[in-house]
Amino acid sequence: MTDAKLTMLIPGNVGVTNQRVMNMLRRHPKIAVALGGSLAAGRYATNDEVAQVLGLDRIEVGNTLRQTSKRGQSLVTGQIWPDSFAIHYQGPMGPDGMGLSADSPNFLTTFQWMDIVSGENPYRPGEMGLWGGVGVYTGESLVEKRVAPFAGYLFANVL
Repeated sequence: MTDAKLTMLIPGNVGVTNQRVMNMLRRHPKIAVALGGSLAAGRYATNDEVAQVLGLDRIEVGNTLRQTSKRGQSLVTGQIWPDSFAIHYQGPMGPDGMGLSADSPNFLTTFQWMDIVSGENPYRPGEMGLWGGVGVYTGESLVEKRVAPFAGYLFANVL
């Protein structure tokens, strides 16, 4: 993984994976040796230690399971994406989640499309509750774009 970072125009600083891959990395013997242990130590590294060995600022670990069964059937789950590990560059972010500088483009960036919309709808008795009520709605339109494809690397099916 560290060699792959060298092929990137902007080396990645964030890793993204699922819990199964992270568990494998946390107990991998090469990670233990890189942290000063031995092959026989059997020590689990923390997520921060794995990120340090790989030269990353942090590793985001997501839940990749979703329900695949229909309503009313017994629960069946499946993976949203396969066991993969992605490294990408994420530049400084502002409080709104947007990148602070065009000089350090993020691999992916979220752009707001139009304004945030909100409002309320009055309901008569029987339409909402016994005495009526007010329904409140709010939403925003976002567009996510891959801005700097040269700042990301995907390791597919790593297990």
